[in-house]
Amino acid sequence: MKKQANQTPRRTRPSRPGCNHRVRSVVRSHAATTDGCDGSPIFGRWAPSRFMQSIPHLLLALAVLGACSAVGAELPKRVGASAFSLALYDGGGLWGTQELFVLTNGVAYARVGRPSKKEEAGMQERRYKTQLTANEVQTLRTLLDQHQVLSLTATNRKGVPDEAGATISLRLAASQRRDVFQWERDAQAGFKAIHHHLLAIIRRVAKTQPVYQGQWVHRWTPEGFDR
Repeated sequence: MKKQANQTPRRTRPSRPGCNHRVRSVVRSHAATTDGCDGSPIFGRWAPSRFMQSIPHLLLALAVLGACSAVGAELPKRVGASAFSLALYDGGGLWGTQELFVLTNGVAYARVGRPSKKEEAGMQERRYKTQLTANEVQTLRTLLDQHQVLSLTATNRKGVPDEAGATISLRLAASQRRDVFQWERDAQAGFKAIHHHLLAIIRRVAKTQPVYQGQWVHRWTPEGFDR
């Protein structure tokens, strides 16, 4: 009578509590196996959950939504009675520069910069602060609408040597903004009128006592105004 060959019984990994099936005992190519009852990885690499896998899609959806909101927030044609703030950037650092900031509460800051002298390190500035009256703010508001500041177009060409230019930067509610740059030689009539009015405010404010005098502070803006 032939003896039966000794056979080693096949071992299986015990199932987890609550499972109604056995776990696979072989993992191929280091791929993650999720045969646990809760779908968690048992062997191989870590396998991200469905929530983690969906994060890139959620971020993409949020980005698209934000872009659509920005596109949909079109600028109005007039400033009207809306709260506004604005800035004027005039000239350049080589021959001097002038800046004016008018905040929503009527507070105005003027900056007058000039090239440095031999004994000075870098460009110098004088900074002034004043409070515009309600009539002055209304006059400015009327001027902006009269010359359609929200419809002005920027100059689309390169400047020539020693040519001056200016930027009018307007801020409205709901983070709406309008920045218009024009060279002096081909500036539109409406741009010139607003530009000259703002320069007149700077000249008037510059006759007062400066609140700061010293080295030019690069890209300085008053609190509450986003450059």
